[in-house]
Amino acid sequence: MSETSESHRGDAESSGSSSQKFFGTEFIDRFAHRLDLSATFLLGFAAVLIAWGSYQSTLWGGVQDSLLTESVNTTTQATDLLQQADTIRSLDQVLFVELFSSGVCEEEGDGAICDQIFANMSADGVAAVEAWLTNDDLAPFGDDYDDALYTEGEALLGEADEIFVLAGEANSNGDDYSMAITLLTVTLFFTGLSVTITASRYRTTMLLIGAGFLAVGAIFMATLPWA
Repeated sequence: MSETSESHRGDAESSGSSSQKFFGTEFIDRFAHRLDLSATFLLGFAAVLIAWGSYQSTLWGGVQDSLLTESVNTTTQATDLLQQADTIRSLDQVLFVELFSSGVCEEEGDGAICDQIFANMSADGVAAVEAWLTNDDLAPFGDDYDDALYTEGEALLGEADEIFVLAGEANSNGDDYSMAITLLTVTLFFTGLSVTITASRYRTTMLLIGAGFLAVGAIFMATLPWA
């Protein structure tokens, strides 16, 4: 009888030891170790993404500065060309008035002075006056003349506007990377908080929240262009 009782007692102790193995401190320690590994992964992955996002944000900031400088320079060139066109147009008009008010180009006029006046006019002005003489238009300096003078400057001005738009897009990309970095920083907060908590339930909750912010930040960053 005593041997049988001892046998049952041994089986009970073995069963209790097995239950403690799977549901006692060993199980808890194993689960806590997995939580530590998960926290380490989240912290490391988030740190790498933050570093990459900071790098891209800096690059896009440089691209923006470069494009803004180019836009300003192009605008300056366009303004110079347009002001030059205004000056040429004013001079051509003054010479045109002098040409016909003085009568130097008439048969009894001074041919040398007439040639000198034409020589001082721009090539586009001479072409406009000659076309006016043959077509009898109301004014020699019409749309064709203006197009010839202002096309280059207006084209550069349009190019400057396009470059400015690209600079705005670069700024937007940099801001988007900053937003992604903010989401990933929240991941660091919740994951780091989980390391300081002993209760497995709350640790798991903090890790899940951190993992959620990490997933959102990583997906959002994956949609952004590289500089």
